[in-house]
Amino acid sequence: AGSPRKPAKGASSPKAAKPARIPNQAHTSFARSVAAGTTPESDLQAFQTEIIKHLPTIAAGQEVEALEVLMAGLARSGGAELPRAVREVLHSEGLQSSFRLTEQLMRCCLRHRLSADVLELLSTTKFVSPEALAGAALLAERSGDVALAKEVMAKLSPTPTPEVAGPLLRLAQSKDLGFNALALYDRHFDGVDLSQDVQAQHAVAAAALQAGRGDVVAKLVACPEAGVSALVRSFAAEGNFEAARNVFKACPTKTSSLYNALLSVAVDCRDLSAAVELKGEAVIAGLADVVTYNTIIKAHLQTGALGRAREVLRELRAAGLEPNCVTFNELIDATAKKSLRDMWELINDMQSCGLKPNQVTCSIVLKSIQTCSRPEDVEKAMAVVEQAGDAMDEVLLSSLCEACIRGRRSDLLARVLQQQRSSRGIAVKGAHTYGSLIRAHGSLGDLEGAWEAWKEMKTRRIAPTCITLGCMVEAVANNGNPEAGYRLIREALAEASTRPLVNAVIYCSVLKAFSHNKCFDRVWKIHEEMRELKLQYSIVTYNALIDACARSCEMKRITPLLEEMANEKIEPNVITYSTVLKGYCQENRLDRAFEVLADMKKSKDFSPDEVTYNTLLDGCARFGMFDRGIEVFKDMEEAGVKPSNFTVSVLVKLANRSKRPAEAFELAEQVARKYNFRPNIHVYNNLMNCCTARGQQARALEVFEQMLDERNRPDSRTYKILLQCCVQNGEKEQAAGLLRAATGLAPRYGRFSASVLQPKGGVASDVVMDTLEGLANSCKDEALALELYRELRAVPGLSLDPKSPMRWASGGMRGGRFD
Repeated sequence: AGSPRKPAKGASSPKAAKPARIPNQAHTSFARSVAAGTTPESDLQAFQTEIIKHLPTIAAGQEVEALEVLMAGLARSGGAELPRAVREVLHSEGLQSSFRLTEQLMRCCLRHRLSADVLELLSTTKFVSPEALAGAALLAERSGDVALAKEVMAKLSPTPTPEVAGPLLRLAQSKDLGFNALALYDRHFDGVDLSQDVQAQHAVAAAALQAGRGDVVAKLVACPEAGVSALVRSFAAEGNFEAARNVFKACPTKTSSLYNALLSVAVDCRDLSAAVELKGEAVIAGLADVVTYNTIIKAHLQTGALGRAREVLRELRAAGLEPNCVTFNELIDATAKKSLRDMWELINDMQSCGLKPNQVTCSIVLKSIQTCSRPEDVEKAMAVVEQAGDAMDEVLLSSLCEACIRGRRSDLLARVLQQQRSSRGIAVKGAHTYGSLIRAHGSLGDLEGAWEAWKEMKTRRIAPTCITLGCMVEAVANNGNPEAGYRLIREALAEASTRPLVNAVIYCSVLKAFSHNKCFDRVWKIHEEMRELKLQYSIVTYNALIDACARSCEMKRITPLLEEMANEKIEPNVITYSTVLKGYCQENRLDRAFEVLADMKKSKDFSPDEVTYNTLLDGCARFGMFDRGIEVFKDMEEAGVKPSNFTVSVLVKLANRSKRPAEAFELAEQVARKYNFRPNIHVYNNLMNCCTARGQQARALEVFEQMLDERNRPDSRTYKILLQCCVQNGEKEQAAGLLRAATGLAPRYGRFSASVLQPKGGVASDVVMDTLEGLANSCKDEALALELYRELRAVPGLSLDPKSPMRWASGGMRGGRFD
């Protein structure tokens, strides 16, 4: 289209007196650079302001072409004020817009979603390009502008495009245009191919089904199979299975894809009976495939019918079909939540079908590993990941580290980290993965590895997230150096880019570390610093501060903290109350602890939990208050709080401190039997301690053997208890045999092999040296102590005092005990 000039006016007209102006060539050339995308944003804004300022001057030269060039450059990047300014100048100068200029103005208005301006442009122009009309239709749908939609319909060509039809049909389904999507389809879009627009198809099909217009539905399904399947599935969102079924019935030819589409709608609508019926029809028609069986398996899993789902798996294989990873992953995911044993059986079945675990399988298996998982379950999960081969990526690596940490398998975690640091490790590009690696190194006490990962991330210019920073601070603080963790926080605060990452959660790691080290002054100083920074506290922050007060016998500070919580409308939880209760127990104020318990019972928001009762039981045990402790335990049972092994270990301690050894064994046996769990190493250690406190070495060894029979692996405390008793009783050969068994120097101890006798991480060096000193000094057998010392030097990781042999040797010579 041309660019009509302003009509000539009489000589008396003030406008005619203005001299004709040639548009500024700098303006037009700059506009062309904008169109080419080579203009900086700052220059563009300044230029746009300058253009708007000089528009009257440019237009006065009767140069619509100049406006076309300017708008061509600015239509995709100009602000919302530019098209309005151009239209005002056109109106004031009496200029008629060209087709090209109108298109540019409309494009700019569409970009800024100026529906009123687009409506005015449409109503004042005769011709509109299909692209501009499609943009206007889409804007009408997004803004819900009925007036604009009607103006678009007024400008429709005899052969509208799908891009125009789709938005209008979708709008007609949600807005009152005076007619519904079916009427609009009949009037304007009967011959338009809607196969690529499922929502538009859905709008027409829904209206046609409601009106009983099977002819329209038949037209809609006369398109490629993928489009029809998508149309059937579209009814799942509104839970309309009957509509989906009617569309399916309208299809002249049924295929596996169509059956599966309708089956998925039935499953999404939770209509199990319809799903089972459809699956049967597909089987009879010979159109059931693996997807069909997978979908019906999913339907049964939704209802928790694991057995029925596994029956469908057997039916699939009986039909001559081979299950795929999707089949097994659905079953494995559902089974893992109920039984790890059944989950491992399914994984074995999967492998027997020749299927390798994929990333989804690995993710499900790793997610199933929790703190209470058996060691062998963690090992099996590792084996599944190894079988997946090249499935390892950053997400899986992070999941693997987290699973090993949850499962408390430091040995396996060390292996994972060693592989990652070798040539077989994957390239890490995400801050989240670095956070997992840092946390993993920290959990192993490997600060060198944690720092290495942190520095590598910074060298690669990967910006840390608050989680990554938190993992690094936690790793350092939890490994005995809270001051280094605090320095990391201060360094982050000093940098503008990392200052926003610092929050109260990160500070909490340092607070807890100082609290555990009994550095209360540092805790309180950091708390004041956090207040100065105006960090947002949460219940976790307050609980950490209250715990620090409880540990350091600073209970007088707890009341002000609780008042702060109330002012910030943070409600205390069961952890808050339990921590306060623990503080009173540590200050020997059991009366106040019982008052806290009474307050907890009155609360409507929570009730005392196992930790609360265990803490109070431990307080009673410290003072040998047996009857009061038993009352607490009965109260715990009556409240429906299930005791654990920790509870039993405290009950044994209570009986021991109250000088009731018989009750210790009775309580351990009765509670474990009643609640169907086996006593763990901590219960057995306390039972042995109960025996040794009374010099009953033989009975303590009986408990030790019972513990080994129950497949409880001893720890360093086990041997400390037994070795001290042997030395005190002068049973030096017994002590030597136990020490050799504990350190792996003897192949057996009685009927037990060395593999079940050695504690994880070995026996603590101080336990070994205390035993040797006892043999040399208390038992007066320096020769045996020296003999054991020489043998123990071969034990890896054991730290022995190099001066002790000289003392023993000189003592033996003075006493004439060496030949």
